Amino acid sequence: MSIAHYVVLLGTLVFAGILICRALSSGSKSEDALADAEQRMRDAGHPVTLEELNAYYPEVQRDQNTALVYGQAATLLESADPGRERTNSLFERLKDAEATTPIAAELLREIESHLSACGGVLSALDQALALQESRYPVDLRRGFSSDLDYLAPLRSCWRLEALRGALALSRGQSSDFVQSQLSMLHIAGSLRNEPLILSQLIRIAGHVEASIMLAAGLSRHSLTIGELKALEIAYEDSLAQDAFARAYAGELCFVNSGLSRLGGEGFDADTPEMAALRESALKTGAPIGNREYSIREQVVFIEFLGPFANASDLTWPERMKLGREVETVVWKLPNSHVDAKDSLPQLLRAVQAFGREVAMLCTARVALAVECFRADAGALPDDLSQLVPKYLPALNADPFDGQPLRYKRLSNGYQVYSVGEDLKNDGGRQAERSDFGFLGDWVFEVRR
Repeated sequence: MSIAHYVVLLGTLVFAGILICRALSSGSKSEDALADAEQRMRDAGHPVTLEELNAYYPEVQRDQNTALVYGQAATLLESADPGRERTNSLFERLKDAEATTPIAAELLREIESHLSACGGVLSALDQALALQESRYPVDLRRGFSSDLDYLAPLRSCWRLEALRGALALSRGQSSDFVQSQLSMLHIAGSLRNEPLILSQLIRIAGHVEASIMLAAGLSRHSLTIGELKALEIAYEDSLAQDAFARAYAGELCFVNSGLSRLGGEGFDADTPEMAALRESALKTGAPIGNREYSIREQVVFIEFLGPFANASDLTWPERMKLGREVETVVWKLPNSHVDAKDSLPQLLRAVQAFGREVAMLCTARVALAVECFRADAGALPDDLSQLVPKYLPALNADPFDGQPLRYKRLSNGYQVYSVGEDLKNDGGRQAERSDFGFLGDWVFEVRR
């Protein structure tokens, strides 16, 4: 099937969703509509029940499972730094430091002291780098009660690595900085197969923070061509095309399982999951114990999120466009679709987060190629076309508008940037959060 035909099919699914919503709202039979929608998901290879979702997250042999090693590292970090407050505080101070000046000596001393206290954690992180497969010990059959407590400690682990990398680079140990970067990407990448939007947002945060540290590092020091190329490969490999679809497929299972339980006979069960579902329903005004409403909403979620679970063959600009188009339609749903009106906009915002991740990874990769050019030529390229084919096989496309990433020479460096979700070229003005999302460009800047 061609991409053009696939886009037409997705548009048809969205239109069909609108028709089904209207039909269900008028009181027509909904059982058959739900069965048909679920069968289409299964035919496309996606899970529908929580049992199917748990099996969808592939198991890994214990001696090959990097997630277990990261779990040990997180336990060690909690012992050395209760609540991980010191790690996170030092990272924020490091991130806020001006990249065009050396890191303050006082901050470096504090980082060195903290890393010394976390030696066992760092050893575990080094050990995990040798393993490539990952499956965290979570039982997704529990739905919204699934224990995802490992996510926050994981974030602190890659932040600890960022501290190690900054200290190494301040000492001129560029190879150790590269190793730290590889570890940051590896820690975040261990969530790649996790079929939940929350897990993918944490993975995205790891990649974005790694790229921020890379930009600061390149602004303060030069790396060898071998080091630059090793990082370029790692950033390219971090682009997880499949994580997007898996996240939406899994989230759909969670949402529809919760709706089914709220609309079924067990809606009054005394369990933590049901208590959370009932509390959420009371806040939004959604009916509890109404099977007809529950089934109707399940069909709506499948019709509107199904195209994202089926988006593996779409380019990133096509995925971004699909997100904008579906969100526009969702806002037009009747107010009787309480759960859909409340939850779908939040779930669709993650589409833009995926785009931002791709923008940051791709701009980092291009910047590393720019640095290779500079190391060879002794000067920056005038434009990105000079990187092809020696330093890049082709120029990366902007995930938001599909055009080549932008490049801007500065008086003391350069910018590689994406136009961002507002689709407007702001000349390299860094994106800022607004009431309407992020406005501005996603910029990788090197001042050197």
